Amino acid sequence: MDVKFPEGGENIEYNILGGVVDLFFLNGPTPADVARQGTQIWGVPAEVPYWSLGVSRIVTVRDLANRYSSIAASMVTSISSMSQRQSTT
Repeated sequence: MDVKFPEGGENIEYNILGGVVDLFFLNGPTPADVARQGTQIWGVPAEVPYWSLGVSRIVTVRDLANRYSSIAASMVTSISSMSQRQSTT
């Protein structure tokens, strides 16, 4: 598509080789008003799953600490009891 701006500056010329072009010019004092007008024309977009937007469940260090605190406590107890039984040669 070619867009031409004639020298008068009062109009714009759109030239296409084939097919159909639908142009919508939405005017509003705020972006929210323009979004409302677009919603009236095209409708509300379908919801998409969060994973398709790149959102994933991120495990934090605190989550890991809560999950594995009992295992870590038993490991520390086991290591400290082993150090007491250390043989000296």
